[in-house]
Amino acid sequence: MTSSGPVSTDREARAFPWAVVAIIAAVGLVLAGALIIWRSGLFVATLDADRVVLGQARSELFAPEVTVPGVVIDMTNTALPSPESGSVSEIHFRNGDPVTSGEVVLLLRNPALEREIADSLVRLGRDSLAIEAQIADLNRRVSDARSQLREISFRKRQAETELERNLVLEQRGFASPARMARLRDEVAFYAAEELDANNVLNAARLDADRRSERLNAAQARLERLSQSIADRLDGLAIRAPGDGQISGLALSVGEPVVAGDVLFTLTEGRPDRVTAQVMESAVHNLSVGLNARLREPHSGELRIEAIDPQARDGIVDVRLIFVSAVPDNLRAGQMVQVAIETEEPRMAITVPFGELVGPDTVWVYNDQSGEAVPRAVRVGRRAGSRIEIVDGLSGDETILVSAPRPVDGLSSVRIRARANP
Repeated sequence: MTSSGPVSTDREARAFPWAVVAIIAAVGLVLAGALIIWRSGLFVATLDADRVVLGQARSELFAPEVTVPGVVIDMTNTALPSPESGSVSEIHFRNGDPVTSGEVVLLLRNPALEREIADSLVRLGRDSLAIEAQIADLNRRVSDARSQLREISFRKRQAETELERNLVLEQRGFASPARMARLRDEVAFYAAEELDANNVLNAARLDADRRSERLNAAQARLERLSQSIADRLDGLAIRAPGDGQISGLALSVGEPVVAGDVLFTLTEGRPDRVTAQVMESAVHNLSVGLNARLREPHSGELRIEAIDPQARDGIVDVRLIFVSAVPDNLRAGQMVQVAIETEEPRMAITVPFGELVGPDTVWVYNDQSGEAVPRAVRVGRRAGSRIEIVDGLSGDETILVSAPRPVDGLSSVRIRARANP
């Protein structure tokens, strides 16, 4: 009995370290679990509705744009430079004569350019004939394979019909085994021939499809060459860019000119055009007739009227004409920002552009639950304040455009109060 005290003290001493270990292990598990939850993005951020920006996805006409700097042109005195070197072959107006937009003021002649264009036309015709011959050969091969398949299929059906008729006779004892064996061999032969002919037809079609793709690409190149030739030829006819009066025309027929030389000056009324500076690498997306608009704080609708064929220090001048009323606050020499459509408008799903849109995720907001969750999307091109969503949205979602703090790594974001997008 006297030894019970020391034994109890010894047990308590042994139990104390194990309790400490258990507590440390529990704390470690809690911290590890919190770290796992944090890394897995299971924490939900809560944001005030008045500090977030929501936007609506919608299906609408969409045209990708490129925004470039421009300057308002004072068309009161517009100098017309020569687009090509050459010599003056015809002059249709004199100083002081009135002209209307598009009228040919004078014609240039460039023998070197004419030879180059003639050679290009010959090459264009030769390549076109070669392409037409290849297409005709492809069509003929497919047609021959199809005709052969039809002929073999017809013979096979005849053999099958004869075999079926003789099967009835065989059941009645009127058909010899030798005849039946021959008919069966004939059906099997035509079946194999039909299979081979079908394979030949499929191979011919596949070859035709593959070669058609190459031919289509070649035709597209020929069409671009043809358009380039037409544009360069048209550039030799110097037209008035607007209504006005001819001045500063000091040339005579036969006089040589160099590309960039001022040919004459057109005197007009108030400014109605903008010259935009476009990087040479982006000009291939533009063409005469595409629409454009002035970016804020200005407004106005424009259309591409001409594209300078000569690049200067990697910059190409693109002239645009107003198709809406010219804003009263615009003055000659004023710098503006021009958004030029690079494609014809098409139907697309778009969302407002913001810091939480893209590059491969948008946050879709649920008005019922008051939460926004990330969704994988494929982002297309931008036009002004909206951006195209190629895949991932149906066009009727509300999205989180921006938030007061980063939400990367979170699985959802809760909006504290119900927000109306």
